[in-house]
Amino acid sequence: MLHKMLPKKSHTQFRLPLAAEVGRSGKAAKLWNQQVQYLQDKARSQTSVRRALANIPTYMIFDDHDVSDDWNLNQAWCLRVLGKPLGRQVVRNALLSYALFQGWGNTPEQFGPNTVGSELLTATELWCRSQGSDAAAAEEIQTAIGMPIIDTVTDLPQFQADDQVWVLSRSAQSLTWHYRVQGTAHEVLVLDTRTQRGYPMDQAPEAPPHLLSPTAFEQQLRSMLQAQDSDAAATPKITFIVSPTNVFTLEMLDRIQHLGLLHNKTYDMDIGDSWNLESTARLRLMQEIFRHRQLIILLSGDIHFGAALRVDYWHQPAETAATFRTSLSQPDACLVQLVASAVCNSELLTEVLQTKLKQPFSERVRHWIGYDDENQEIEITPRVWRSIIQSLTQLLDRKKTQPERQISWGYRSQWLHRQPARQPHWQQQTPDWLQPLQNGHLTSGILKRLWHWRWLQEGQEVVGLNNIGLVQLSWPESAAAPHATQQTPVQLEGIPIVIYDLYWYAPWQVLHVVYSRFQTALHPE
Repeated sequence: MLHKMLPKKSHTQFRLPLAAEVGRSGKAAKLWNQQVQYLQDKARSQTSVRRALANIPTYMIFDDHDVSDDWNLNQAWCLRVLGKPLGRQVVRNALLSYALFQGWGNTPEQFGPNTVGSELLTATELWCRSQGSDAAAAEEIQTAIGMPIIDTVTDLPQFQADDQVWVLSRSAQSLTWHYRVQGTAHEVLVLDTRTQRGYPMDQAPEAPPHLLSPTAFEQQLRSMLQAQDSDAAATPKITFIVSPTNVFTLEMLDRIQHLGLLHNKTYDMDIGDSWNLESTARLRLMQEIFRHRQLIILLSGDIHFGAALRVDYWHQPAETAATFRTSLSQPDACLVQLVASAVCNSELLTEVLQTKLKQPFSERVRHWIGYDDENQEIEITPRVWRSIIQSLTQLLDRKKTQPERQISWGYRSQWLHRQPARQPHWQQQTPDWLQPLQNGHLTSGILKRLWHWRWLQEGQEVVGLNNIGLVQLSWPESAAAPHATQQTPVQLEGIPIVIYDLYWYAPWQVLHVVYSRFQTALHPE
């Protein structure tokens, strides 16, 4: 068996030199030793993590850090990195590893006899036997995994037109990385938002991309959603959609991202990886999803914190911009976005977001509307201090939202509150290898004790420390319970309840794992 082949104590063989051994002193030595300890703590857990993954069926999809930071972020990145042999080699090695160790399991039909996948396996074996000297095998590998075609004159990647955007040119015979998993009453649609991006023709190479080009949008989302539409009985009750980058982010971060975009800071704050910044991307995504499905759970990561958000959607509501926010009509569909990020990549900003320091800036319920003949979403969330500046903005609002005209669609988003941290039932059996990685933002003294105070760490919306998410669905037979976003009870009989637990290390107690629970009914309300 595979787990018997894995070395049980290989971490004892891993040792990095201390500062004195490499001639470091002073502050540089202190930083060196801290980083050595961090890496050795991380390495200590790897064999156990590897054993767990080897024995648990796992579906995955890559994001940028599986290849290189900001992989395919925008056209400028592609020209800079893919225009060099070393850059192409890094991307090729990463995609080949992903194809062999994950893509094969995600879509085994692509690796059957006489397929691109089987040709990739043969070429990989020949290439490895030749120790990388078999040029023909290397070329077959690059074609199979979809490496961009390189111009022989400029040594730069080639692009081709796809509607109003450029896309990287690749062989039509390449493997695809998106996939669909069908269950008895649910489906999982996994999107590839990295290799089929669209780069705007009318903007600079540094401009943020479309995460899915028009062709990719059709192939990945629309075709998979339409696959079951012809058979109503086969249409899944619940649809999971996996997007490596989140569709909604905190309003505070949303505002900062828009400000950064105005100053061309595409590489900062995940601006180049955001659905909400490209003018129509999120709108098209939402409309396509809600056109075909009513109950959706969106799984995402990337943003270095964990949280949960609920969206209720109305199609053709009998409302105007002036009455939509106060409408009591029944929504047509709902979506719950669940974010877990990351296992070992928390930072000071996300740790602050976790605490009660964010509470004065709690997330508001936000509302968007739109008209079919205007391909844009218009936010109508009341402005802060609106009573003071209403006279200055009323004319602009009236012109923009056309308050007397019936809207074509609208949706409402609200971040769910996390419940107080709990101790899991298996806490007393936590293995020795499961140890937290120390970031050391606050290393000693009274500030550290204050920062680790449990009360301070119990913020209401975000888990900003390293976390892992567990999603569960429950169907109460007969019950009435408060909705996660309301105080009034709702009848839950037959309605699926989404239970989302984020596990993290409690700073107030050494080696103490806790979890924060988010909960909501997966039902339009």
